[in-house]
Amino acid sequence: MTSTETDVTQASPSVLVERARALAPVVRERGRRSEELRQLPPETVADFKRLGFIRSVVPQRFGGLDLDLEVVADVSMEVARGCGASGWLASFMPTHQHLVTWFSEKAQEEYWANGPDTLSSTVPGYKGMGREEVPGGLRVSGRTAFSSGVDYADWALVHTPVETCLVPREDFEIVDDWFVSGLAGTGSKSVVIKDAFVPAHRIVTNEQLALGTHPGAELTDSPWCHVRNPLMLVLNHFILAPVIGMARGVLDRFDERARQRLDPQIFKPAIERAGPQLRFAEASAELDAAEMFLRRNLAVVRESGRARTELPLSERAEIRRNIVYASKLVLQATNRLVDGMDSSALYDVNSLHRQARDVRAGSLQFVLHWEETAMAYSRVHWGLDPQTMLI
Repeated sequence: MTSTETDVTQASPSVLVERARALAPVVRERGRRSEELRQLPPETVADFKRLGFIRSVVPQRFGGLDLDLEVVADVSMEVARGCGASGWLASFMPTHQHLVTWFSEKAQEEYWANGPDTLSSTVPGYKGMGREEVPGGLRVSGRTAFSSGVDYADWALVHTPVETCLVPREDFEIVDDWFVSGLAGTGSKSVVIKDAFVPAHRIVTNEQLALGTHPGAELTDSPWCHVRNPLMLVLNHFILAPVIGMARGVLDRFDERARQRLDPQIFKPAIERAGPQLRFAEASAELDAAEMFLRRNLAVVRESGRARTELPLSERAEIRRNIVYASKLVLQATNRLVDGMDSSALYDVNSLHRQARDVRAGSLQFVLHWEETAMAYSRVHWGLDPQTMLI
């Protein structure tokens, strides 16, 4: 047993990051297969469980490690350097475990009845999911897309415009429609729910989340369960983190190629040429800046949860601006590196272009779009209505 494969029940954040770093070259080798399968290979999901990633933020009373949520960002950034899709789900799968801690004790007991490595997928039904209030709970029906990792999910976290519901696997169907040009390995397929009954103990409202009064808040001292701010102010960071990691993977591949090749016009090592030197330096600075934005934001949000106070609108607008600007920096860095690569990088064995496609696909998330977020920040600064519910 190596230092990266110590007892899964006893792992610190630094140990999990070490394990993620060791796993990165493994998932890099599986990258093409992930893309062909259009979901992660089973052995990658098994690795996530074996190494403790899935249980990292699960409460101790259910067999989890009960670590700070920031470890999910750290782990996913490392895994994503090897494979974008793997890094995406190394963030989403444990973050979904955190979402389950919002619910009542009864719901959590049902969810983790089979152990701390139970998996779920989010179902973003803000538009496509119908809801009807009935005695004892809700009935939900509809079809919605982008349910990452759903092939391995035992439960679904269904987001309606009003609440989040926990729905077991027998109550939803998977539609195999994930034919895409980036992040194919995430298996983010559509889900259909037909008149499923959701009991009240498996429902948490958006209002409860915004006020920090959800049932799970009484069961833990974790600051992340006491954040009294819009949901996206927490979750957006765990979309950004793997995208930063993916871009670092592009930088790694650029670095490898620059060290190996000769400039074909003058037959000198590429690392001696101004073009690669300038592209590498600027891209690495952009990625460092993006990660600094991420870590600063996480610290601010964590402290607001610890203090159990709502952040002022101006600070929330700044946090959203930082998230999206970091994503913009990541995309700039990726494009700069791809534009400066030689044609031999087109070979699939180099995986540079697949990794770059994954960066671009991750950056397409609507919560990472720059224009509306930038305008909202400026509107708040000038005392105008931000015209968005994301802050």
